[in-house]
Amino acid sequence: MLINADGHIQFLDFNSDPVSLGSQINIRAESSSVAKASKLLGFDVPDLGPLKASMVINSEGGDFSGRDINIRIGRQRALLLDLVGSIGKIPLTNDPVSGIDLKALVKAQSTQALSVLAKGSKIPDMGPLSGRFNINGNSSAVSIGEIVFDAGYQNKLTASVRGNIRQLALGNNPFKGVNITLSAAAPSTSALSDADGSFGVEALTLETEQSNIMAVKITGGVGDIMHGNEINVDAFISIGDLERLGQVFDKELPAFGAIELQGKLTGSNERASFDGLFKFNETEEPAS
Repeated sequence: MLINADGHIQFLDFNSDPVSLGSQINIRAESSSVAKASKLLGFDVPDLGPLKASMVINSEGGDFSGRDINIRIGRQRALLLDLVGSIGKIPLTNDPVSGIDLKALVKAQSTQALSVLAKGSKIPDMGPLSGRFNINGNSSAVSIGEIVFDAGYQNKLTASVRGNIRQLALGNNPFKGVNITLSAAAPSTSALSDADGSFGVEALTLETEQSNIMAVKITGGVGDIMHGNEINVDAFISIGDLERLGQVFDKELPAFGAIELQGKLTGSNERASFDGLFKFNETEEPAS
């Protein structure tokens, strides 16, 4: 990892604790691998490709701030992540960094590029991917807001994600208040069917008994869509504790807490779409 810095530092008050400084430092960093660079800083990041970053650090007194942050991770022909913004307070003590305000842009020529984030699972090629989101908070916990992702080809299957994450923190249960809306559409239901093209059920009802582990309710009808019959299916899936569900099936699942998915699949052989709401670990904070 290569780091270059230039600028000036002025000592304003030697008697203060910490020492009061006035400075402006321009920092530039490059690495052929963001994974290797992150290990030098004591944490793990998937191997997304090369890293290039720059920022200006200012100080007036005991704390530093960062502006003109510009970070690029990845490659144009794979997955590319750009971050721009500022950091309001970078203390010299062990206090958390605060005032993080970053905007992120994501681009990929294929959704397959996301496989590097899936820890061994292969994500299918749905077409190009583009997205954006905001990061606000401090080094202990951030919120992810205004999440917008779109993927796919207009003449095939397209998918979109909208929403926000109220809190993303370090620890065993990092997510809290996830509110995500998923939508998918296709000009033909064949994009949503089995490989042989068959996707027709006159009536569909599936319901499990309510429990604190998992509850499923799917109702509706799917006609012979090859002949133009309409699709109208409602789905509701509630998992009380994802980790406990994994124990039931002898599978190790992450401790994300409660998960809920509900939505509707509608359309015909001309066009089908899915609209729904996805939540997990949506908990209310106790009143103080």
